[in-house]
Amino acid sequence: AFKGNISSNGVYRLPDDLSPGAKNLFAKMLAGNPFNRITIKVIMEDEWFKVGLPEYLLKDVATEKKVSPDDVSEDVVNALAIAMGYSREEIIDAIKIGRTPETEEILDSYQLMKSNKKLVEDINKQDRLHTATNDPSHPRWRTPTNIDYPKPDNATNYNPELDDCHPAVVLPQIHRASMVQLRPELASIQPISTKKSKTRWHFGIRSRSYPLDVMGEIYRALKNLGAEWVRPSEEELWTIKVRWRYTVSDSEQDADLMKMQIQLFQLEPNNYLVDFKFDG
Repeated sequence: AFKGNISSNGVYRLPDDLSPGAKNLFAKMLAGNPFNRITIKVIMEDEWFKVGLPEYLLKDVATEKKVSPDDVSEDVVNALAIAMGYSREEIIDAIKIGRTPETEEILDSYQLMKSNKKLVEDINKQDRLHTATNDPSHPRWRTPTNIDYPKPDNATNYNPELDDCHPAVVLPQIHRASMVQLRPELASIQPISTKKSKTRWHFGIRSRSYPLDVMGEIYRALKNLGAEWVRPSEEELWTIKVRWRYTVSDSEQDADLMKMQIQLFQLEPNNYLVDFKFDG
């Protein structure tokens, strides 16, 4: 096991019995800054990772999944637009641009859809049946990227009652693609058509103050609470292991001993995050 926690600067100790290949891979995986950490794709291409890997997985690692703009299946594009809520323009643009963090979701969904020909046929069949009975004047809709596109007349049925209860509403698009692959009947459910700014979630407390100032304020607050802490080692300068007794006023019960770890991480230049973890 690794000795000590990873600090904001990626300070940690690796077991001495690890091979050079393993140490090299772990060092890239355990980078303190999450923006510098190795991706899953690069991990799977690492020579040490591929040792002993089953042959059927090795083929997927060796062959990078690329979509050629000259080899685009209109049936797959149409099925993907219906099942996932993308517009045709979004899908084609993503294929032309290639794999980037912004297009990765669409390309993965395209590959997943393309690998299941029966699913594509079923979705397009339902689409044609719906087109024959659907009202030509269909309202406009919003895509997941909040860009207005005219909704095709072949859109599938949409049930407003599913807004708050269906799992497809809250799952990421790639998860929805997997669900559709397992249960084709889910393809008839449209995604939520709401226009909201993208929510970013963060754990802990963010600060742009100087790291030593942040740690100083934390120590002062802990002292005012009457807390006790372990003197940090050189490997854990940015981690505080603290405990204190919590006594409820006017209570005959014994005070509870609370333990907590407080750690400062560097998210990006001049941007830090204070994380709290209760140990009991």
